[in-house]
Amino acid sequence: MTSSTKQALAASLKKLLKKKFLDDITVKEIVEDCSVNRQTFYYHFQDIYDLLRFLLKFETEEALQGSAAWQEALLRAFQYIREEHVMVYHVFLSDGREHLDCQMYTLARRIVAEELERCAGNL
Repeated sequence: MTSSTKQALAASLKKLLKKKFLDDITVKEIVEDCSVNRQTFYYHFQDIYDLLRFLLKFETEEALQGSAAWQEALLRAFQYIREEHVMVYHVFLSDGREHLDCQMYTLARRIVAEELERCAGNL
């Protein structure tokens, strides 16, 4: 139940981010869209930025799943950004931008680290 509740809250945030900037979204809107109460939201997340971090991490993992090479992983990341450009734009121009920047850095670091490990072999 916990995982599905967190994912439902993340889906509500994603839905709202397609319509408006992160700074304009309230916890009240998220819980109403998700049909849960505020207490449930705060049981799972400290604030909207905590939910945003969860959403970005979940979306990144899902977008990269099954990538065989760094080129494919990078292509999938850019395809995700293109497909979700409105949501990304609404986060980019908000106080949540640092979380987006951090997730993009983590993504790039992961892609490079995995490729270096593959290339290094038994060194």
